[in-house]
Amino acid sequence: MHFSVVVGTLVAVLLVGDAAFPVPSLLGGSSLRLPVMLLLPLAPSSVVSYCLSRRDGLELTGTQPTRWLDCAVMVMTAAIGMLAGTLLQVTGLNDQGFAAGRNMAGYIGLSLVGVAIVGAQASSLFPVTVAVVTSSLGAQVNGQARSWAWPAAGAESLLALVVALATLVLGLLCGLVWGGRAGR
Repeated sequence: MHFSVVVGTLVAVLLVGDAAFPVPSLLGGSSLRLPVMLLLPLAPSSVVSYCLSRRDGLELTGTQPTRWLDCAVMVMTAAIGMLAGTLLQVTGLNDQGFAAGRNMAGYIGLSLVGVAIVGAQASSLFPVTVAVVTSSLGAQVNGQARSWAWPAAGAESLLALVVALATLVLGLLCGLVWGGRAGR
């Protein structure tokens, strides 16, 4: 299921190209032109939340915790997304492919943090909220994304990559520590 959503997301990233929409800045100044492809990776993070909320009886009553396997699947999902996004950019098919892959990793990390804090059913709100807040508060006067607005940053932003990967690592740590609480 994860793989098909990741592939579908990357195909959508390829198809939307450089389509963008203006996001009004709540702090004044120019609106941010947010590429649609930077929001498409929200789909795999929502699937992560859905899959972690769908625990069957065997997982809940088994003696072996599944949190290591869950985290391995999340790492693989993020790695496939980042690798495919990088390939899209390197081959010239999409100039923001790397940013889409980076956002996929960061959004998955935010979903895992959300699972630890509010439970799996509501955890998909975390990456959506971060994407909306950073887009509406993260515009500079020139219409570019501020350095801390990593979901809206371009593919060249090293800081956005570091923050997204740190968010993924934080999410994985949360998944390993609180991953067994499927009933939340």
